[in-house]
Amino acid sequence: MVLDKTWQDMSEIQPQVMTMLQNSITKNRVAHAYLFEGEKGTGKQDISIAFAKSLLCEAPTAGYEPCEFCRNCKRISSGNHPDVHLIEKDGLSIKKEQIKGLQEEFSKKA
Repeated sequence: MVLDKTWQDMSEIQPQVMTMLQNSITKNRVAHAYLFEGEKGTGKQDISIAFAKSLLCEAPTAGYEPCEFCRNCKRISSGNHPDVHLIEKDGLSIKKEQIKGLQEEFSKKA
């Protein structure tokens, strides 16, 4: 199960990051990739999940906040969305095999 913090929760923890992501969505200038880096406990995973929900939500509020009720939001929250892949370190780092598995996943046809 995926951690389930709201956009508002993350805006209180990381206001600058969330404003930048909000602007990317509302101005329709989303980059092809984002790298979330920082100390443990800074909300990287929660922010990335909120951002993924915002991008895939069927009925975002205010143009960028995920509704949390549509099929895509629910699937992301349950860790069961086919377009959202979470890679977590195995031990101290992400392993080569994990990246190979992700590449295999990306090479599959729809």
